[in-house]
Amino acid sequence: MQTLSTAAHADALTGNRPAAAPVTAPRPKRAGRERTCHQCGTIYRSITSASRYCSTPCRKRAARGTTATGGPKAGPDTWGPITRALRIGGYVGRIGPLSPRSPQPITYGLLVDPDTARADLADLFNRRGWGLVSREEFAGALKADGIQGFNIRSPEAADAKRWRDRQRQRAARAC
Repeated sequence: MQTLSTAAHADALTGNRPAAAPVTAPRPKRAGRERTCHQCGTIYRSITSASRYCSTPCRKRAARGTTATGGPKAGPDTWGPITRALRIGGYVGRIGPLSPRSPQPITYGLLVDPDTARADLADLFNRRGWGLVSREEFAGALKADGIQGFNIRSPEAADAKRWRDRQRQRAARAC
């Protein structure tokens, strides 16, 4: 019985070559670096170092003077590092208004349970050596940046439920 190494050595001496393994195409490298579009706020990979917009429509909107809409990762510039880290991690998001045509201001809120968000944020800060985040510091940062607490329902849905409950109570009193 031959071992694999002796069989390969014998094939090399006799000139018999094993069937070549199928060649796969190498993965293309991701060109450019990640940047944030100045118009819509989306993150994209730019090939040139001078690009400021993710696409031609965004570049044209900016040239026409259309106000920036802010993308999925956009948030107020005045947010502190705790809220920004939560936004990038996906724990803070836009919760209102539901319609883009609504004149109400944009509101942001926690999308998960506060304990979960704080635990993941504390882990991130600990890995980077930024120190610990206490519950008081976490709650104070969210309050200072105007982030609403976690709620299963959106503010509009909660208002609609309160209105329905009041109507139901009025109907019950009228009977």
